[in-house]
Amino acid sequence: MDKQKQIQHIPPAAFNFMTNYYDTITEMFGFGKKLKRRVLEMLEAKDGETILDVGSGTGTFLAIASKALPHSKLIGVDPDRKALAIAREKLAGVESRVTLYEASAEELPVADKSIDICVSTLAFHHLPRLVKLKAIQEIHRVLKPDGKFILVDFGKPVSFLSRILLFVGGFIDGRDNLQANLEGVLPIYLQQVGFSVSEIAKPYRGIHFLMANK
Repeated sequence: MDKQKQIQHIPPAAFNFMTNYYDTITEMFGFGKKLKRRVLEMLEAKDGETILDVGSGTGTFLAIASKALPHSKLIGVDPDRKALAIAREKLAGVESRVTLYEASAEELPVADKSIDICVSTLAFHHLPRLVKLKAIQEIHRVLKPDGKFILVDFGKPVSFLSRILLFVGGFIDGRDNLQANLEGVLPIYLQQVGFSVSEIAKPYRGIHFLMANK
């Protein structure tokens, strides 16, 4: 992909020059390894299942999952070339079990009904409204008939602190992209596509935890 034109997208930390600091920033705000471990626990994945991380970024979730699930096939999809390079460094030694694709969420390079579990953590608020819906349609396509999708991202604010954080974040990630999340469109889009949706944990710093079963 190096000679091809890069996919238009918002980088993990909003600006290209900040990508190298993304892991440090997420740890500072409580969105780093601790959150990723919590999400992995929520997945209740069985070792040997195929797991897809949409918007895999710098590979933190995949690195944690590769240790917890040594017999699972892991797939990461992200449009950011720099983030993928960082992810490859983290995943050195488990390359045979982890496949990384430079691709967009609305065009997943994955076969129909080939994924047991899909996860996306703090990626959807970067996406424009229509792209959010297309990405959910793609995830529904690639999941097996009994597959599940955990979507972890910003939703309707439930506290004064979350409102402040989301207001500030909107200037970084794009007001309209984030505003759609704040309006609560994610569970609506999930249901429109055909998922059965439930909230499986209390919101955390503006983040909602949605379980979507196919």
